[in-house]
Amino acid sequence: MRGRPGSNRSYGRGPMPAWLQLLEDGYLRYLTRRGRRAKTLLAYHYEIQDFAHWLSDAGVGSLEELRRPHLEQWQDEVATRKALKTQQVAATAVRGLLKWCADQEMPMTNPMLFLRLDSPRVPSADPRPIPRKDLDVIHEALKRPNFENIVQLRTRALFWILFSSGSRIGAVLSMNRNSIQDRGARVIQKGGRPHTLMFSDIAVESVDDYLRARTDDHSALFIGHHGAGRAQRAGRRFTVAAADVRWALLAKSLGIAPFSSHRIRHSCATTLLRNHVDGIVVAKVLGHRGLATVMNYSAVDDEQRREAVDALGIGA
Repeated sequence: MRGRPGSNRSYGRGPMPAWLQLLEDGYLRYLTRRGRRAKTLLAYHYEIQDFAHWLSDAGVGSLEELRRPHLEQWQDEVATRKALKTQQVAATAVRGLLKWCADQEMPMTNPMLFLRLDSPRVPSADPRPIPRKDLDVIHEALKRPNFENIVQLRTRALFWILFSSGSRIGAVLSMNRNSIQDRGARVIQKGGRPHTLMFSDIAVESVDDYLRARTDDHSALFIGHHGAGRAQRAGRRFTVAAADVRWALLAKSLGIAPFSSHRIRHSCATTLLRNHVDGIVVAKVLGHRGLATVMNYSAVDDEQRREAVDALGIGA
């Protein structure tokens, strides 16, 4: 059943056609070997499933029957019911699948079909760092540990780890107790590429404070905690959603605007550039290959703009 225009519902329901299920299984195994994260694999699965049901309705029953017009018609139809970002994910997933099929030398009308898919252009979002005055409040609140409160110790350690490294939350939450060595940790970041995170002294000290207070033997660096005081129990590995809940509670207790884990990453980039760290170095900290993406993470505030105007020396 088709989703209504502008909706994000899947095109079809029910099991994927068997011929395409086999292709998807092989493709996702390939991505797993390449180190792609489970969240990425799930997103690709949903979009390939959507593509498969569209092909069934269009009467395409095998890879050999697939033609360029089918791809164009599918993308036109997807554009009526999915947001630009989701269209981009769908194009990436199906392009990767077709490229993998070509690499496997499977029978196709054209092994270069994957080049016929267009990626929608998604406007870059404005950087959203935590306001400087709010950041100062957070820094002051988390400067000192509260050894009577394991949750505060975890919040403190997680904040300083994220702020000093500029990492995405998923990579940090994948870390284990022994991941940090010589103020750094090797992680697999978004896209499956390895990256070395570097941490400040206060971040490492905060982690040490948190780990010393734990009584469990869980291997994860950050875990959930239940109960309080001596009745405190260790739970599972901490999650992205749980982290954002803690930030919301922290913001409320400090009387500042709510913020997310990703805004801490934006704040790291913005603070580094504000302190005149070279853009190439900032890109390396964030794990980017070039300078272009850095501007999506860092903001220039009014104070910096005034300083820039003053530097012109007009009227001095």
